[in-house]
Parts: sequence; structure tokens; C-alpha cells
Amino acid sequence: PKGRGKGFNGLGVLYWRKSNYAKAMENHLKSLEIRERVGNKLDISNTLRSIGVVYHVQSKNEKALEYYFKSIAALEGVKNKKGLASSYNNIGAIYENQGDYSRALDYYFLALKVNEESGNRIKLSSNHLNIGNIYWRQSNYEKALEYYFKSLDLYRSAGFKIEMARSYNNIGSTYYELNQYDQALDYHFKALKIRKELKEKDGLAKSYNNIAENSDVIGKNESAIEY
Repeated sequence: PKGRGKGFNGLGVLYWRKSNYAKAMENHLKSLEIRERVGNKLDISNTLRSIGVVYHVQSKNEKALEYYFKSIAALEGVKNKKGLASSYNNIGAIYENQGDYSRALDYYFLALKVNEESGNRIKLSSNHLNIGNIYWRQSNYEKALEYYFKSLDLYRSAGFKIEMARSYNNIGSTYYELNQYDQALDYHFKALKIRKELKEKDGLAKSYNNIAENSDVIGKNESAIEY
């Protein structure tokens, strides 16, 4: 039975990736039924979170929150908290999209704490990025920079170049909001360099636009025309 529960959950994920949400939900619910009979709390939590994700991607936020909270509750008394940070993070993302930045920050920090305890450096980099984004939305640019730099350090140590470019871009945009245009330009050029190496077309367009905007503001009109 345990293997069948895992199989149905895996099928649900496959259908979710193909945007066939009805079939995804059907398989996740079959998985949940089996896993609840077996009684493994960690497995139950994982399937509840998977159901939450299916609702989440369809913008059915209240149902998504319901299952994310159920996923967290299922882990009560379980030492292995794998997946807990993901539930916290996803809850934070819903509140962020709803403009409830205070609540979003609360859950992003809960996700951060879990990943710090488990030493998951890749997830930590995303946590710092998400927290930085909330501070940026709140116009708290100094705090945003603090967390963007933390995220950058982790991405750099892992050698994740696409994410490094995005971090450079975020830092550049934050310096721009602080009217520190030379520093903003410096980080946008760092992002541009990586994006050229990776031939990342969408990212390149953003970098060129940011460089043009920064250059124009500080009077480097010739540079602005080029971009």
C-alpha cells in the first residue's frame, strides 16, 4: 500500500507539470486515501502539500492555504520535518501575492528557520531572496539589500549562475531606488555579463533596459542610446 501511495502522488506531480490539474488532483486524492490508511505522517503531509500546490497554481488560494496548513499539522510529533519549510514558503507566497506582506514575511522567516536548522543551503538562498523581495515591496531597501546579498553569497558558493544574475539584477534595482545610480549600474553590468555568457534572452533584455534607465538618470546619455 505504501508504494501505491507514493506512485499515485508521483503521477499527480507528473499531471501537475503538464497542467492537467484535474488528473493531478485525482491521483493526489488516491494517494492521500492510501497514505492515511497506512498512517505515515510524513507521507500524509507530503500529499496534503501536493494537493495545496494544485490549488495554488490555479489561484484557488483559500483551498491551497487549507491544505498547506493541514500539511503542517500532519507533522506534529514527527522529528523529520522534511517538507515543512516548503509549506511555510508556499503560504508566504500566497500572502505575498495577496499583498499581505507582514504575514508573508512571518512565513518566509519560518521557512528560513527550518532550512537553517537542516543546513539546506540551496533552499536558504531562495528564502533570503523571498524575504528581500518583501522588504523591497515595503520600500525598506536597506533590509532588502541585506537579504539580497545573503542570497547572492549562497548562489555564488553553489555556482548557480542564472540565480546569481537575478541577484545582481535585484541588488542593482535596489541601489537605483536608493538613488545610488553608479552602484546600481555596476550590478546591472554584472548581471549582463552572466546573461551574455548564458545567452539568456529574457534576462538580457531586462539588463539592457536597466542599464539604459540607470545611465540616463546619471547623464550618461551616450551609453543610454547604445542600450
